[in-house]
Amino acid sequence: MPESQQYRRPFFFALLLHVLVLVVVSGIIFSEDEAVKKPKPVPEVVQATVYDEDQVDTLIDDIKQQRLDEQKRKLQQEQKRKQEIIKKEQQRLKKIEDKKRAKAQALARKKAAELKKKQDAEKQRKAEVKRKQDEQKRKAEDKRKTEEKQLLEAKRKKEKAEQLVVKKKTEAKKRLAEQKQKQVAELKKKQDADKAKKKLAADKKRKAEVKRKQEAKRKAEAEAAGKAKIAAENKRKAEAKRKQEAEASRIAAQKRAEVEQRAAAEKAKVAAANKRRATSMINQAIRRIEKKVNASWIRPKGISGGLSCKIKVRLLPGGIVVGARVIASSGNTIFDRSAENAVRKASPLPVPPDPELFEFFRTFDFIFKPQ
Repeated sequence: MPESQQYRRPFFFALLLHVLVLVVVSGIIFSEDEAVKKPKPVPEVVQATVYDEDQVDTLIDDIKQQRLDEQKRKLQQEQKRKQEIIKKEQQRLKKIEDKKRAKAQALARKKAAELKKKQDAEKQRKAEVKRKQDEQKRKAEDKRKTEEKQLLEAKRKKEKAEQLVVKKKTEAKKRLAEQKQKQVAELKKKQDADKAKKKLAADKKRKAEVKRKQEAKRKAEAEAAGKAKIAAENKRKAEAKRKQEAEASRIAAQKRAEVEQRAAAEKAKVAAANKRRATSMINQAIRRIEKKVNASWIRPKGISGGLSCKIKVRLLPGGIVVGARVIASSGNTIFDRSAENAVRKASPLPVPPDPELFEFFRTFDFIFKPQ
C-alpha cells in the first residue's frame, strides 16, 4: 500500500499526458479530414488555356490527386511524428515503471534484510535472556545453598551456645545450692550453739531454782524476814535471766543478719563479675565487628577521611545481618550507602555465642568510622 500511494501521482500524470496526446492527434486528423472535404478555391488564373472537357476533368483529377497525395504524405509524417512521440512517452513511462519496480525490489530486499537482521537480533536477545536466566538460576541456587549452610551453621552455634548456657546455669545452680547448704549448715550450727546456751542457762536456772528452794526452805525455817530478801533475789535473778535471754536473741538475730548480708554481698559480687565479664565480651565483639566491617568497606572515589555515621543494625542468631540503616548521616550520601553495604557484606558478624549476650546485638547502633 505505501508503494502504490508513493507512485499514484506519477501514474495519474502519465495517464493524463496520454489522454492529451490522443486528443491532439484526434484534432489534427479531424482538421485534415475537413480540409479534404472542403477543397480550397482555385486561384484565379490570369493566363488561361483552352482545354476540352475531358482534359479539364483529367487535369482536375490530377490536381485533386496531387493534393490528396500531399495531404496523405503530411498526415503520414504527422502520424509518424506522433507515433514517435507516443513511443518516446511509452519508453519514458517504461523507464519510470522499471525504476519503480527496481526501487520496490530494492525496498523489498532491504525490508527482507532488516527482517532477517531483526530475527537474528531477536534470536540473539532470546539466547542472551536464556543465558542470563540460567545464570540467575545458578546464582539463586548458590545463594540458597550458602544461606542454608549459614542457617545450619547458625543453628549448630545456637545449639552449642544453648548447651553452654544450660551447663553454666547448671553449674551456677550447683554453686548456689552448695552455698545455700553451707549457709544452712552455719545457721544450724549457730542454732545448735544457741540451743546449747539456752540449755546451759536452763540447767543453771534449774540448779539455781533447786538451790533457791533449798535455801528458801532453810531460810524459811530460820526467819520469816528472809522471805523478802529471797523474793528480791528471785526478782533480781529473773531480771538477769530475762536480760540474758534478750541478749542471746539479739546475738542470734545479729548473726542471722550477718549471714544474710554476707550472702547478699556474695551475690552482688557474682552479679558484678558477670556484668564485667558481659561488658568485656560485648566490647570485644564490637571491636571484632568494627574490624570486619572496615575490612569489607570499599572506599568510594572522591571520599576523604574523617567521615563517620551511625547505623542501626538488626541481626539474627549467628550474626546474620537482616537490616542496616543509617540513622545519623555523615552528610555524604555516597559514604552512607557504602557504609550500609559494608555492614551487609560483612554478614555474619562475630557476635558472642551466649544467647543472653546476643540479645544486646539483636538490634544495636553501630558507629562506622573507617581509619
